Amino acid sequence: MPHPRAVLPLVLITLAACTDTTVKVYNTAPTVSITSPEDGSIYQPGTLVEVYGLARDSQQDPSTLLVSLSSSLDGELGTITPDSEGITYTALSTLSAGLHALTMTAFDDAGESGQATVSVEMSYGGQVVGAPEVILIGPAEGQEYAGDEVVTVVATATDDEQSWDTLVASVVSSRDGLIWTGNPATSGAISADLPVMTEGFTP
Repeated sequence: MPHPRAVLPLVLITLAACTDTTVKVYNTAPTVSITSPEDGSIYQPGTLVEVYGLARDSQQDPSTLLVSLSSSLDGELGTITPDSEGITYTALSTLSAGLHALTMTAFDDAGESGQATVSVEMSYGGQVVGAPEVILIGPAEGQEYAGDEVVTVVATATDDEQSWDTLVASVVSSRDGLIWTGNPATSGAISADLPVMTEGFTP
């Protein structure tokens, strides 16, 4: 007698292939460094300060980066175009007296940014080299005023060792002594309305 055959169920295996592929591109911020001057450098006022730096990016050519230089005292100092190696150069000849934080910032096409900062002091290194310079604009010498008329003193004050906003100005009369004191305004401008003074000639 023949043996009965076992009947096996038919199993159909279906493989589904996924054709959707997601690729994420990660952007990194530019790298920035200031190679010169060194942090904490001191220059005499009016000296040319040459700023060298490096601005590079992993995703784009350095020459396509948007690079700018700014000062904590003088504000924006302009934009710079790096060369193909990312080297930047800026010559600064009009930095104000005082302590500056010079910051170089680079932006890539994706809006990512990197920056570097060094401190530079424009001074004589603590040496006393001269007093502030004061230019009297008005009133004119020998000008006469009525007894109750307001006298306005107009002048400018500058100093090679410190910024104008740190100076203290005063007006002294040979008859009435100290009659006004205050700080210069923008760029060292002084405008002082004096109180009524003793009648007579007052230098």
